[in-house]
Amino acid sequence: MSAVQLLNIVIIFIVALVSNTVIHALRLSPGDDLKSVLTEYCKQRQIAAATIVSCVGSLSKLHLRLASATKFLQRNALFEIVSLVGTLSPDGVHLHLSVADDSGTVWGGHLMEGNIVHTTAEIIIMELMDYQFQRVFDAATGYKELLICANEV
Repeated sequence: MSAVQLLNIVIIFIVALVSNTVIHALRLSPGDDLKSVLTEYCKQRQIAAATIVSCVGSLSKLHLRLASATKFLQRNALFEIVSLVGTLSPDGVHLHLSVADDSGTVWGGHLMEGNIVHTTAEIIIMELMDYQFQRVFDAATGYKELLICANEV
């Protein structure tokens, strides 16, 4: 982990401790697409900066982009959601998902569309009212990366 990545993690935790926050609790239903619902939820509520606090539930379809950024994992089976972490912004969500299959094997990667809820997904989101998250292109990585901006007081 680079110093910049570590600094961003530390900043997010500090932001959570000292800023105004709003907690959102939602439950997804069977057949819901995990990423699509979260993206739409944030758009409808004009959430400018948020992070996932907790997510438990199950999936019947799995779709992840793996660490190579060129390979994808797609499975039709039952999975327990072990963790969901990441940031949410108007420019998009950046979420990583870990799930366990029926043998306890854990699969993880970048959340793509097509992760379909089996029974439920119980999600807690923390909205950071004093901040705006933007995703801006970073030539060093080739991806849109997180830019943390404080709102004017």
